[in-house]
Amino acid sequence: MDLGMYASAASTRDPAARIVGLAGMGRITEARERLAQDTRLDWAAHGRLAKAVAPVDPAWALEFLGEDALEARAACLLALGRPQEAMNLILGADPTRETLLLTAAANAALGRHAAARRALNALFSIDGLEAPLTEGDDPLSLAAFDGAGSIAAMAGEQPLVSVIVAAKNASDTIEAALRSLCRQTWRNLEIIVVDDASTDDTAARATKIAAADPRVHLMSNAQGPGAYGARNTGLGRATGAYIAFHDADDWAHPRRIERQCMALEQSAGSICSYFRVDDQGSIVNPRVFPLLRKNPILLMLRRDALDRIGVFEDVRLGGDSEYLARFDDRLGRGSVARMSQCLVVARWSASSLMGSPETGLSASGLATRVAYVEDWRRRHAAAAA
Repeated sequence: MDLGMYASAASTRDPAARIVGLAGMGRITEARERLAQDTRLDWAAHGRLAKAVAPVDPAWALEFLGEDALEARAACLLALGRPQEAMNLILGADPTRETLLLTAAANAALGRHAAARRALNALFSIDGLEAPLTEGDDPLSLAAFDGAGSIAAMAGEQPLVSVIVAAKNASDTIEAALRSLCRQTWRNLEIIVVDDASTDDTAARATKIAAADPRVHLMSNAQGPGAYGARNTGLGRATGAYIAFHDADDWAHPRRIERQCMALEQSAGSICSYFRVDDQGSIVNPRVFPLLRKNPILLMLRRDALDRIGVFEDVRLGGDSEYLARFDDRLGRGSVARMSQCLVVARWSASSLMGSPETGLSASGLATRVAYVEDWRRRHAAAAA
């Protein structure tokens, strides 16, 4: 269950595993029927069931979250369109990263955009990061996070960092994404934009940025079509001592590269945390809770680690999770620093890999993802044996 191997869990004799497995595959009706036949679920199984079912049925997930699961319950209420109840639930809670993000999400949903901005700025300040948002009552957007502007560059010699940006039909966001990378306090960068057969003016917009900043390089995907083929194309071009990945619809805090490079002083790799904002200014997460999550594609790694790990598998979706797990398998889980600092904000779109029914967490997309997890988990186990 904890490995996301829901098909295997559903086929076991354990009642709890069967129910959680069915829920994790989106087969909610069958999971409910199983639960009606066997209600012997302990508290741990309740938590697993809530996590598995939340992306498909947050109302049902609420039934399995205890009173102490304050943040998860508030996130489910937000997903159900009940922001005032979510706000009431976390009112007076300690100002952690997650409660501040929940506060911002509830305020944004209630149209209190100035309060949402203040809560988000407080979220970044927890880790000593400059506030990215200006004051005002405008709705949130990816472009709004440009408020931090340029921050003084780090002093001293810096190893070269290659940042690979896979882009497909990203004309609405590519400029904001690249501007956020060009404004990094870590100045020694090569920013490799790999256009994956875009049919809009993504390439033209990237070319415009490249003309103003020689660190930006545009190339075409020469590997298998899709984001992972594009990233592998970028890996073939990268010359940096460190390598990072960034999506074409993400904003990076000016200190993202700096902070992740600092983590590499004691680790072979690092990933940071992020949250998502949609085009209406709402803070969302397809997995419902937690809102602030560590994202495998925000990986930064050393060149010698890349030599041992290799490139991404040629798949349509889920390749970043397999890649991080492969990293853990070959170098040890402790070799990747999993950072709680929020260093990235991502745009949420119904047409993205996570938003589309064909590739997201519902319908055929969920079945494809579960099947792929089952496949690579077993291959990793066989390789380890």
